[in-house]
Amino acid sequence: MAKHNKPLTPEQIAEIEDEDIDFSDIPELDEFFWEKAEIVESDLAE
Repeated sequence: MAKHNKPLTPEQIAEIEDEDIDFSDIPELDEFFWEKAEIVESDLAE
């Protein structure tokens, strides 16, 4: 996958295959995150 110097348009993002997305720079969620996490339900889920 090519690196981009400018933001992608929604159309360009939609064309990217899931297996081509690089998640390597996203840290895993640690225990501290889950200690503070809350379940929030949308009002729109009715």
